[in-house]
Amino acid sequence: MPYQKTEGRFCIAVNNSYRVAPWAACVWFGDIKWWDWHKEALLAGTMPIVTCCENARLRHLWGSTRIKFYHRDGNKRDGLTTRPGDFVSWNRSSGAAAISLAHRLGAKRIILLGFDMRLVGGQKNWHDDHIEKFHKPFYRHLKSFPTIARDARDLGIEILNATPGSAIKDFPIVDLEDVL
Repeated sequence: MPYQKTEGRFCIAVNNSYRVAPWAACVWFGDIKWWDWHKEALLAGTMPIVTCCENARLRHLWGSTRIKFYHRDGNKRDGLTTRPGDFVSWNRSSGAAAISLAHRLGAKRIILLGFDMRLVGGQKNWHDDHIEKFHKPFYRHLKSFPTIARDARDLGIEILNATPGSAIKDFPIVDLEDVL
């Protein structure tokens, strides 16, 4: 599995990727439904949890040492926010928001892995536990990537996509082994 090649490097596990990359620096999510499905496993584990989900069901955890909260920048929904403080651009999906998080954490080179943004083998996710099986959000998710790419160029951040067959056309497609 290609995730294993990232062990020992700074990685952000987005959503279910925490299961295949337990060495990741953190697990990132932005969706309250996903949190509801995974909260017991996440709270029982040791991986730091990071989110921009400000749903009321999470408010009791604000200030927790296990969960770091970032605010969604309402003035910069798409792209990479430069607003001071703990803000990220939502970018219409947890994966794209993780790019904004990587920028906030100081990354100058970001390698995307698992960013298909299309159906693969008839499935929308690499895992088979997503309850909303027929919801296909790719059209909406893809809208943010041109702005992310422009902001990254302006900020001197290199973004590479190591996802063969990805529907994202805004970043160079690379072989993971070549860039590691």
